[in-house]
Amino acid sequence: MKTGKIFHAVIFLFLISCGTQIKGEKVGDFTIKEDGSIYFKDKKLIRIKKVYFSDYDLKIEENFIVGGFFKKSGTLKQKNEVSIKEKMKFSADGQKLFINTKTNGENSVELEIECDRKELFFGMGMQFDSSISNGKKRFIWVEEGHFGGDGQNPPFPDGEIKTYFPLPFFVSNRKYGFLLNSFSPSLFDFCSEQKETLRIILFDSEFSAELYYAPHPLEIVSIYTERTGRPKPVPDWVFSAWIDAIGGSEKVRKTAKLIREKGIRADVIWTEDWRGGKYIEPLGIYTIGGGTKPSRELYPDFETLVAELKSMGFKFLGYFNSFVLEGDEGWDELVKNNALIKYENGEIVKVMVPESQTAGGVKAGILDLTNEFAIKWMKNVMRSAEKYFDGWMADFGEWVPAKSKLSDNSTGVKSHNKYPLLWQKLQREFWEEVRPNGDFVFFTRSGYIGTQELSPVVWPGDQNTSWEKYDGLRSAVVAGISLSFAGVSLYGSDIAGYTSLISPSDKELYIRWTEFGAFSPVMRTHHGTNPDKNWRFDRDDETLALFKFYSEVHEKLKKYLKEYHQKAVEKGLPIIRHILLQYPEYEIFLQDDPECIETEYMLGDYILVAPVVEKGKRERNVFFPDGEWVDIFDGSVYRGHGFFKVRAPLWKIPAFFKKGSPAEEIFAGLAEKCGDYCKTER
Repeated sequence: MKTGKIFHAVIFLFLISCGTQIKGEKVGDFTIKEDGSIYFKDKKLIRIKKVYFSDYDLKIEENFIVGGFFKKSGTLKQKNEVSIKEKMKFSADGQKLFINTKTNGENSVELEIECDRKELFFGMGMQFDSSISNGKKRFIWVEEGHFGGDGQNPPFPDGEIKTYFPLPFFVSNRKYGFLLNSFSPSLFDFCSEQKETLRIILFDSEFSAELYYAPHPLEIVSIYTERTGRPKPVPDWVFSAWIDAIGGSEKVRKTAKLIREKGIRADVIWTEDWRGGKYIEPLGIYTIGGGTKPSRELYPDFETLVAELKSMGFKFLGYFNSFVLEGDEGWDELVKNNALIKYENGEIVKVMVPESQTAGGVKAGILDLTNEFAIKWMKNVMRSAEKYFDGWMADFGEWVPAKSKLSDNSTGVKSHNKYPLLWQKLQREFWEEVRPNGDFVFFTRSGYIGTQELSPVVWPGDQNTSWEKYDGLRSAVVAGISLSFAGVSLYGSDIAGYTSLISPSDKELYIRWTEFGAFSPVMRTHHGTNPDKNWRFDRDDETLALFKFYSEVHEKLKKYLKEYHQKAVEKGLPIIRHILLQYPEYEIFLQDDPECIETEYMLGDYILVAPVVEKGKRERNVFFPDGEWVDIFDGSVYRGHGFFKVRAPLWKIPAFFKKGSPAEEIFAGLAEKCGDYCKTER
């Protein structure tokens, strides 16, 4: 995290306005008035109504039986209102205001902020229900994503509001952004219990926040990334399609040959089960193996396979996480050097992870990434694998128990949200050491403040292979859009989902998810938990033709995506953008069709994308900003601004470029190449 001097002398002045003397505190270009209102020059941003120093009995209990889930509860023990003037310290740097305080021994700080009835709150990290948090509570605690909420999944704690990548940062349509700069857990209640009050509780005695002003929300995101880090460059091949291949050497070879024979535009193959894998009966779920070396059972000729893939022009990606199976190679050394996370009583944390199933129920420890031996050990493991790979999925990062204690003496409560950054920092340090030319990528699902700088690519974790609103295709679309307010540049989800608890993916879902994947910065497939039953890109000739076509569409976007990623590097601006992040002037239309606005997005400045996220739908509403918008596939022209019903037969995603823009040349001739299937109702 980038930091600056945030404690300045506080000077109280009397401001003269229209002949009336107004008492307030002048801090740079900001003014803090006696009623708690904060202005940037003459623009009112927020009003802090009350500040409390409180004591909470916060309980965060883990459930590691089937995943990294946590149940949160809290009991208020005491609550003392304090003077904003006396207890809050303010300092400024241009358009940034820094707000700090420390309690008198209480364990929490609570703010009550005026909630304007027309105010909209965007962001809060990777959210699966909505990019807008009005009327919702967001608990800031990194954990496994949503399983539940649509009646088709087990009712795990908190349902759809759980997320791998929460962020205590929001952007308001009142032209400000608010960052709670802390790793400690917090709760944001966006005017749900009291409609006039935005309530923020930080479960920590030290409070640090930042308030940013800018006339346009993209500028606010730019300021946020200036403060917390901006994305780094990636190699060109990242913008090609990535196809997963598992199940052993011959299956991977077969997939690679098919890609080349059919002319699919994919330059990346990734193999999640390179360390092993097996089916777990009677569920029929495929789980990966553990360890540090290639599985000779599945990949007896792994080195030869890798050489063949590279000779065919593929980049090859693998898989790692920060778990170590008990008794596996390195376990004894790690235990001896206190390099595994322990509970407060000194007992090693042991959890059931995917590799546990493959290993017959053996539990795993979690690497303590505040321990130098753990970091060195993991780097050595990765160094032995680097000769095979150009990167990998750096999975998990959400499982640090609240009641643990790490090697640096930090508690689990204070280290939990930091752990994803420690994991990503380790990955980036390693790859920059072994590939200083930058020819690598890794991708992560867990995140926090600063992930957009450390992790090259973010994916939204384990969606169901379904149409579920909060855990299927729609949720992957919304997650990518909500991350735009976090400055995440490169995003892509599993085509077509991962978790098959009820039913595998079918052809229609696979096609719709492929459409969305092609118009994401990263287009990547996944076999899911039930690879034999889930639909694949090569399951039938029609799907293969579709996938080939959309891989070509994604390839056409390559130059455009590279240019916009460079803008992310330079200015911190995301590639995927909520329509109101790009065009805030149209917020009035949100009330007319919020679902439409929430599931369409801008790809850079000039491409509008509106994925079909409901089963059986062959048209959808699309909101068009001002200008002329040309259908990429059939050349139809829509003149904004306003809503239009757009035809969307299967195989045709509603996607448009702005007429006269640089994006026009990208899709020249595509309507003809698309062929009859783009004109056929399916």
